[in-house]
Amino acid sequence: GRPPGVVRSAAAPAEANGVRLSGDWDCMLPSEAQLLASRRPELRALHHMRRIELGLMSYDRTAWLEDEARLLKSSEMRPFGKTGPLIVCLDTSGSMSGPRESLGKALVVECFRQAQRQQRRCYLYAFSGESQLQEMEL
Repeated sequence: GRPPGVVRSAAAPAEANGVRLSGDWDCMLPSEAQLLASRRPELRALHHMRRIELGLMSYDRTAWLEDEARLLKSSEMRPFGKTGPLIVCLDTSGSMSGPRESLGKALVVECFRQAQRQQRRCYLYAFSGESQLQEMEL
C-alpha cells in the first residue's frame, strides 16, 4: 500500500481558522444567530437574506484527516527566475521578547538564506504597533 498522508478537510471540523462567508447555520457567528432570534421581523429577514446569498459570517472550520498519499505522474515545473519576492512579516512588539523573539529572528535568517539560494528578493516588514513599521530589503 501507499504511505498514509494528511489532507485538510471540512468534513470533520476541529479548529477555527478564521471567519468566512457561508450559508451554514452550524458554524455561523453568534451575531448572526442574534439576528435570527430577534423579535424584529426586519432583522430576521436580514438573516434569511444573508443565508440565501451565502453571506452569513461563519467560522472557517477545518481539520487534518489521514488520507492515502497519491503519486503524481508528472512533476510541476516552474520557469527559472519567474518566482516573486519572499515577503517576511515580523512582530517586534514587547510580547515577542524571549524565546519568541529568538524564533522570529531565526525564521528571518532562514527565509533570507532560502531567498538567496533561490535567487529571489527578500523583503522584511518589521512591525510593533499601529504606526511602527520598518520595511527593509534584505
